[in-house]
Amino acid sequence: MSSYKYLVLHENILKRYFCKLLFAYKEVFSSPPWNAQLSDERWFDAVYERTFTKVDEGFLGSLAIDEFDNVVGFIWGYPLKFEGKVRKMRGVDVPRVLKLLNRYVRQGINKTIYWAEFGVVPPQQKKGIGSALFKYWAKIAKGKGYHIVAYRTINPVVEKIVDKFYPKTHRKHLFKDPLYPERIWSIFYL
Repeated sequence: MSSYKYLVLHENILKRYFCKLLFAYKEVFSSPPWNAQLSDERWFDAVYERTFTKVDEGFLGSLAIDEFDNVVGFIWGYPLKFEGKVRKMRGVDVPRVLKLLNRYVRQGINKTIYWAEFGVVPPQQKKGIGSALFKYWAKIAKGKGYHIVAYRTINPVVEKIVDKFYPKTHRKHLFKDPLYPERIWSIFYL
């Protein structure tokens, strides 16, 4: 039986595991349902931009590590606003999303974190790693003072994991993403 450890992603952990995280990220997002095909340089830029450049801006992430010290899963997110400023993110129309979210988020957008990335490498899926990683990350988010998690996905497995921990009474499907209408924005309460 394999054992896994779950780590909070901060700058030192990112430095130590960046290459392994890059490999895991590429393995996850080049597989279905995404099937992304990028150059090595673009994969590197995607992970670097989504992690290192956000560490000082409320970045909240975690890794699942196997007994061989490989990254087998990752999850991270960011506040949509940081220090009162609207965050800029590639692939997210943040001002428009904030306007739409404000219709539904009663406790204030400053208590909301955007769950941006989540994945488990295909050979390690269906072993409970994603569920454990999600539960670990959600506990940390709650401990940091977040009350609401906003997310969008096209992956039905993500919905199953959310269902497992947050019944339908604790979450809502809200609206289609302005840039990617196949993705539905949803929230759940921690």
